[in-house]
Amino acid sequence: MFSGAPTSHIPLLSTLIPDAIQSSRLWITERQAGEPRTECLTAMIPRDENADISITLWVGQQAGVQLLDSLNLQPMWSSSHGH
Repeated sequence: MFSGAPTSHIPLLSTLIPDAIQSSRLWITERQAGEPRTECLTAMIPRDENADISITLWVGQQAGVQLLDSLNLQPMWSSSHGH
C-alpha cells in the first residue's frame, strides 16, 4: 500500500491516469471484446453520507509504478512477496 502524496502533486492525476488505465490488461481485454464500458474504475459508497467515497483504478503494472513515483507516494507496508 502506498499513500501520502504531496498535495502539490494532485493536479498530475488528470494527465497520468488515462494512460495508466489504458495500459492495464483489463482495459485491453475489454477493448478486444468490444465492451463499451470498463471495470477499470470502481467506486465504493458507504451508507454514511458523511463518509468519503473510495475510488479504485485498475492500471498496468509498469504505468502504476510510474504513477506512484510521479506522485511521490510513500510505501505504507511491504508484503512478503517483494511488493
